[in-house]
Amino acid sequence: MGLGNEQQVKSLDDMQNRGELGCFALTEKFAGVNSGLVVNTIAEYLPSTNQFHIYTPNKGAWKNWISQGLSVRVQTQTLFFSLALT
Repeated sequence: MGLGNEQQVKSLDDMQNRGELGCFALTEKFAGVNSGLVVNTIAEYLPSTNQFHIYTPNKGAWKNWISQGLSVRVQTQTLFFSLALT
């Protein structure tokens, strides 16, 4: 795996061993052939809750072509975003 730290890789291995299905949310509506290079989805880390607030600034940043996203109930998602630095 090219991305992710040791804990994240272990989490994915554990998920696979339990038979849980995940999806991969990279492609954005207006990215076209630049999918993965153009990422307009934004995540802001909220230290007070130890969570991320994830949002899309416009319809072009909506995720589409999410693997397994429409065919089954997905339990886990790998989401690509730009991190807002505050």
